Amino acid sequence: MHGSGWFRGRYRVVMLALMVALTAMFANVHGRGTSDGGRHVRREALHGWDRARSPSLERVLVIGGSVARGEKDPQLNGYVQRAFSSLQRRTGISYVTYNEAIVGANSTQLATMYKGYYRRWLEQIRPNVVVISWGLLNDALPRTPADQFQQLLRGEIVAALQRRAVVFVVTPPVTEVALTQYKAPMRSYMLEELQVVRRLHNPNVAGFDLFAQMLRYLEVHHQSIRLYAADAHHPNRQGHILAANLLCDDILQRYAGGLIRFVSQDLR
Repeated sequence: MHGSGWFRGRYRVVMLALMVALTAMFANVHGRGTSDGGRHVRREALHGWDRARSPSLERVLVIGGSVARGEKDPQLNGYVQRAFSSLQRRTGISYVTYNEAIVGANSTQLATMYKGYYRRWLEQIRPNVVVISWGLLNDALPRTPADQFQQLLRGEIVAALQRRAVVFVVTPPVTEVALTQYKAPMRSYMLEELQVVRRLHNPNVAGFDLFAQMLRYLEVHHQSIRLYAADAHHPNRQGHILAANLLCDDILQRYAGGLIRFVSQDLR
């Protein structure tokens, strides 16, 4: 039989293990999706950031679905976060990436189920750059009407412009499902996205057809998408890396030296 001292010792061990587990869970919830040059940092500290004191620190807000979130990429790095990490290494400009992409979501859900989230992110984060990169399968499945899709995307862009943020609209990386079952509708939504960008005629809004770039890369190198696929819906680590490199190159080509600056415009 065990004495009372043994039970007290076991109790302390169990309670200590529980406290460690809860601490780790709390840190994961509050630090998830935020990175500084590829390193995860606590969001609470960054909310106190002062742009006047840190003029060289660029803040990037990312919205989209599971692919933009970085699903199937270790530690949820993802192609957008990886692209800005590469941009930082190549230009010396520091970026902090806030990845607020929501798994399974689309623009319709952001405006309804998650109403108010986006504007709160804009207010709290005060981004220099907003990256909008929807996976589009979540629009292809429910068959989001084209006019609704365009209207919601335009609203997301204008909201960011009103906060004096440069907006990148990025088509998703190539996935198996985008080349097979949902090829036509997903590509149609991509063209709708780029059309919205063109119609705005705003130098602070840039469209990046990452899907076309990545598809061209695969064709030129005679490679199968299966080399870069984790499953039918998501890139694997190598797929995210390839997409990130292509996106980084595109950004550098458009913005000499990687300097991304807002140009005052009439938003009417």
